[in-house]
Amino acid sequence: MKSHQNILNSIGNKLGIPLSFDDNKQCMLLLDDDLLVSIQANEHYWLLNGLISKIKQENCSLWCDLMILNRVLAEKNLGTIGYEPTSEALLYLDSITNLSEDNIINKIESFVNKLDDLKKNLT
Repeated sequence: MKSHQNILNSIGNKLGIPLSFDDNKQCMLLLDDDLLVSIQANEHYWLLNGLISKIKQENCSLWCDLMILNRVLAEKNLGTIGYEPTSEALLYLDSITNLSEDNIINKIESFVNKLDDLKKNLT
């Protein structure tokens, strides 16, 4: 299996720009002088961060707290929070990619534990 840096080098070669991870395992890209993208390498996956807009702290409310929590969940590859407007429900979602019985059981157990923790902290 190729190392993270080798994979990033190959991508950089295809794009025609040199790419590398820094000491924090992060590669920053500025595209079209306006789109700031961070690629962070973790052991089993890469996390992409893109700056949409700056938001002043005094304009933050519950939705901002939810977005902070959503970011933390994504960084840890622990699922995401979403709003389903038809049922007016705030949902916690995660996927199972390894469909072995043991993995499914472990994933459901960790999902239920996380759901319980989220409900206690958000309601």
